[in-house]
Amino acid sequence: MCDPVNTDQSTYAANRMLTLEFAQLIVDRQAAWDMQSDYQYLDAAARWDSDVNIIKYLATLDPNHIVVDAHAHDNNGGPNYADVVYMLQILGAVDHRVVGGFLSDSWGKYQSPIIGAVYPITWTPEILWGAGTFNHTGADDVSTGIWHPDTDNFYAHNDSDPLVYVGGYNPNYANAEDYTHAFDGLDDLLSGLKSGGLEPTSMYTVTVFFDQCSMSQDMIDFFSTKISSYEADVAAGNIYWRTIPDMVQAWKDSYAGKPSILYGQ
Repeated sequence: MCDPVNTDQSTYAANRMLTLEFAQLIVDRQAAWDMQSDYQYLDAAARWDSDVNIIKYLATLDPNHIVVDAHAHDNNGGPNYADVVYMLQILGAVDHRVVGGFLSDSWGKYQSPIIGAVYPITWTPEILWGAGTFNHTGADDVSTGIWHPDTDNFYAHNDSDPLVYVGGYNPNYANAEDYTHAFDGLDDLLSGLKSGGLEPTSMYTVTVFFDQCSMSQDMIDFFSTKISSYEADVAAGNIYWRTIPDMVQAWKDSYAGKPSILYGQ
């Protein structure tokens, strides 16, 4: 659904205004947003942002609550993850070594450094997020938790593998335009926590997934209301808003890297 935003300057400009408003909402509410882009959007930003480009603005607005990383569809040809990371850095983003979406049956290729197909860069991933199927027509990952996937079994922990996977739990990949269901995974985990169905010493992760290119004022208002509804749970320590890199750091610091692999397929 990003084609209109990436190919029409007026549509891009309208989406840009909404994106900036959404980013300010995240910062004001002390929530967290991992803004992920493929090369087409980055190319549009480079061509049409005449002042401060939106990537640099988002990456520097509040790094504790907003990070900008790559979400490359490198299976479709064109620039690969290394190239998209390079483009992000040119535009002013910091590299967090995140693979923001990948085909679950080919995750092994990220265990080795990736050489850019377009730019002279060699990039080494460290964090995986968003295991899915081609065009999201199959069984996308619905796990929650963090672990080092084993080469022979993605849902088994292996300390010796350098890659870390962060589960999104019901991330709504295939139906991202329906933002009204974006919080379903969070609500389900929160219900499980309060009913005693979750292990209190484990770390549970969830992604509130939406399509930035379909952003609307109604969506922003909906997110504002939902984020406000969790204020008591944030204060009680039931919910921590974290970016993906911060989730991994918290997992290492507060849980000593203890693997939690739950609700996996």
